[in-house]
Amino acid sequence: MKRAFYLFVFGVILAACFLFEFNTDNTYQKINTAISEGRAENLAVYFAPQMELNFNNSQNICTKTQAVQVLERFFELNRPSQYTSSRNRNYFFGTMKTSEGKSYKVDYTLKTVNNQPVITGLYVY
Repeated sequence: MKRAFYLFVFGVILAACFLFEFNTDNTYQKINTAISEGRAENLAVYFAPQMELNFNNSQNICTKTQAVQVLERFFELNRPSQYTSSRNRNYFFGTMKTSEGKSYKVDYTLKTVNNQPVITGLYVY
């Protein structure tokens, strides 16, 4: 009886881990698409209410609304043509190329809040 209980608990934990990883991967893909298309409003869906926004080592804590405004302006001036990225747990790092041939590193951190992954930090340099 104990063995069946332990197997059940292990199965539930394994399923929860798989679902969290799947949800994070799906979010990761949507965020990367929003960056590569230069769509601040699509990216904002994943912003935390307060987040760290860092442009060229100028670090600010701002609201979701402020972050969207800054990113919209950035994407207007730097139209993305490509974004490739990798991940290390909840830290995602990549390179965004613009239509003018510039290259930026664009990294972000995800944190789970109320069972939803949200961006708590966005770093562009």
